[in-house]
Amino acid sequence: MRVHTREFPIPGRSDAGLLERAGYDVRHQSECSYRLTLWGPLPETWAAALGIGLAEAGIRVVRGSARRVDGAAWLGEFELEALDDSDEPVLLDYLALTRAPLDELASPLISLTGHHSSLTAKHGGSLYLEVRARDRLGFLGGLLAPIARLGLVPEELEIDTLGAPVLDRFFLTQRSGGPPSTEQRRALGGLLETLSKP
Repeated sequence: MRVHTREFPIPGRSDAGLLERAGYDVRHQSECSYRLTLWGPLPETWAAALGIGLAEAGIRVVRGSARRVDGAAWLGEFELEALDDSDEPVLLDYLALTRAPLDELASPLISLTGHHSSLTAKHGGSLYLEVRARDRLGFLGGLLAPIARLGLVPEELEIDTLGAPVLDRFFLTQRSGGPPSTEQRRALGGLLETLSKP
């Protein structure tokens, strides 16, 4: 089994101090399957940048979840699948992928088959977004990058592309914190409708 680990071990629930510095661990599980764990302070747009970076490396996100646990600190775990012509997953710098500026990245084109959103009290006021789609390489980045350009980012996310359709869930807030504004919700609705057109 090939293992590549950053200089810090995976933090447990009682290891809050380790969340002060970002790190990751990626492990080869079986054949083309890998498990990525991320933790610590990450940029507000990290999930969109990671999704695009993985797609460019030929790596598919099969399922995963992540949540903000304290300020800028995150805990996340993802199951990845390396496609035939992919870069070697254990050699990638995943923190560098999360830090790529969105304005320098090309978002993959995606298409939704359904979506639902509603305001919630979770995370101090957030917009719950659920999307359904046919899976394709780069779906995560292709969805979150245009959402981030509206000034919205996830506080928590759950991704499941196993089977059909894709079912992804997000709790979105403004980049600066706080519930999405009326203008942002309207713009997001327009974006989702555009992505749902045949």
